[in-house]
Amino acid sequence: MKKSQSHRGRLIHREQRGSWVTWGEHIRRIRVQTPSTASPGDYVELQDVRFSEDSWTCETMQTIQPYAHSIPFPPPHSDWNRFHGNGGPSPETLRKVAQLRAGIRSFFNQAGFLEVDTPAINCSPGLEVHLDAIEARGRVVAGGPIQSQWLMTSPEYHMKRVLSADIPKIYQLCKSFRSGESGPLHNPEFTMLEWYRSFADWKEGPQDTLHLIQFLANKLELPTDLPGIHGPLSIDRPWLWLSVRDAIGSYVGFDP
Repeated sequence: MKKSQSHRGRLIHREQRGSWVTWGEHIRRIRVQTPSTASPGDYVELQDVRFSEDSWTCETMQTIQPYAHSIPFPPPHSDWNRFHGNGGPSPETLRKVAQLRAGIRSFFNQAGFLEVDTPAINCSPGLEVHLDAIEARGRVVAGGPIQSQWLMTSPEYHMKRVLSADIPKIYQLCKSFRSGESGPLHNPEFTMLEWYRSFADWKEGPQDTLHLIQFLANKLELPTDLPGIHGPLSIDRPWLWLSVRDAIGSYVGFDP
């Protein structure tokens, strides 16, 4: 671990895991060993800074010039607060999302699936009555008339056209769009994973799901018990297989 006697910079943010301070053109999170009264916005001096690739620490942090403006620092609606509010989880969340996406691709590539990229705008986004597509108006050709098309509610239609071209195992990780669905599940724009197998037994899809979740849990080093609405969900225990009729009978209370 290298050592620097002192450093001066702007204190950006304080949280339990450390203080974020400007360092040249960058911002670093540094753990301060001795309690400090410095506040965000203050120009500070760090004494006995020790740094390595993974961990930055210093012995003391002293205020050289206090932040004097009336507006809180950083401003409440700044991007910094958007990404570091509520204890600062978002930078770590972004890294985990990147690991998740890489893990999904690794799983399907190893299983012999081909990743495809289908259009996000099309003439028919989906005919399900419960889906409300988002209109996208524009010219299909340069100088042509303005026409109504739609952002896709899922990549299903175009992916099934790829299946018909004799490409039997495909997947896609893409943006999908559904109007009026902002709520606890997702925003009108959200990320969707969809995959297909040609000529496969119906049980292979659920088995793909089981193996994918186990693969990602291992890759992201998640515990074997994940939080669920009705209690912990075990990844390792055998999964419960129910017919639609049994599921509705067991959890809704009538026989369809």
